[in-house]
Amino acid sequence: MESLLFSYVFFFVIILIFFFIFFLPTKIAYSKKSRNRGKIFLVNLFLGWTIISWFIILIWAINDKEEDFYV
Repeated sequence: MESLLFSYVFFFVIILIFFFIFFLPTKIAYSKKSRNRGKIFLVNLFLGWTIISWFIILIWAINDKEEDFYV
């Protein structure tokens, strides 16, 4: 019984780590208040599962400029 509980907890932790890594470009874009954060989220959601596009999205999120705020 304990091994079954351990398996469920382990599986849950692995899924959480996967989602954190998968949406890392989106997290970076939102934390930088990027102009294209919505686009980065959508592209990450639909194309992030391919490794090449995930790296392209990550580079895009890191290099994107911040939103301009006019006062």
